[in-house]
Amino acid sequence: HKCTDMKIWGRGIDLEKFSPRHRSEAFRHRLGILPHEVVVTFVGRFVLEKRPDIFANVVRRLASEGVSFKALVIGTGPYEDEMKKLPNTICTGWMNADNLPVVYASSDIFLFPSAVETFGNVTLEAAASGLPLVVDSGCSGHLAHNGYNGFACPTGDEDAFFRATRTLINNHQSRKEYSRNSREHSLKFEQKSVVREMLSNYNEVIDEFHVKYGGIHSNRDKEWINPDSFQMGQVVWPIFLRLCISLIFPVIQIFYSIYEVADRFKTTLHNSMELASRSLQPRRVSLLRNRQREVVRAETEEDVELGEKKSLMNPALPLKTPEV
Repeated sequence: HKCTDMKIWGRGIDLEKFSPRHRSEAFRHRLGILPHEVVVTFVGRFVLEKRPDIFANVVRRLASEGVSFKALVIGTGPYEDEMKKLPNTICTGWMNADNLPVVYASSDIFLFPSAVETFGNVTLEAAASGLPLVVDSGCSGHLAHNGYNGFACPTGDEDAFFRATRTLINNHQSRKEYSRNSREHSLKFEQKSVVREMLSNYNEVIDEFHVKYGGIHSNRDKEWINPDSFQMGQVVWPIFLRLCISLIFPVIQIFYSIYEVADRFKTTLHNSMELASRSLQPRRVSLLRNRQREVVRAETEEDVELGEKKSLMNPALPLKTPEV
């Protein structure tokens, strides 16, 4: 059997928008962050599936051990009140997306324990901004590699997230190395490159369809048809249900075809009648004008006859000739 040649299209971001060059000491100063303080950042909705509880517990444990750091959380949600109670933590609430590049670049570590991300856009944005990553291995493992640009921790393993974050806070050299590697790894996800790859795949399919199959779908279907397949798929359905579906689908197709033919006929008839109406319009106008002239002429003749009769009955009255 033949298999379809499938291509994977990744997601991409604007690497000019998300870049380490947007780091701002002025931004850090406005939030009361000292130049030497390490900033651990969380960006996202404060809902349970994003695991803000793990982030919060890591912050509490770091503070209880006397580690020098600042936590910066961006977002809103049901867990927001708990986040505001955390030690050494700054909560900005919701923030416009245009300001996020500065937030990322002005931070030092991205701690994101969520295990429900379909891709992890915020993780990629943080990596492109040059941040070491401490993320869940299940959903962001393709963006974070242990010992290279951060740590990919097992899902829900609070101790692993804590140890990884503490290691990065205490090791400036590792943060610097991982920061450089995060940016380098993110270059594979440049937005324009992803779009170019997608367009290239489309062109390949189009060229194959026209060159190999002559632009005819039936030619391609003959090559790809599977004689072992059947209409209802690979699950064996009850005979009664199979018969019903086998009959219903053709009936629906027949009625739809009749509807399409009737609709086309109705449209054609309407267009023909409208065209005929437009062609008869000048003639109708001409007939109406001729009718108006006849009415005016008849009224004029009646007035003349009436004037003559009055003159005959009273000779003293002059005979009025109607103006034409």
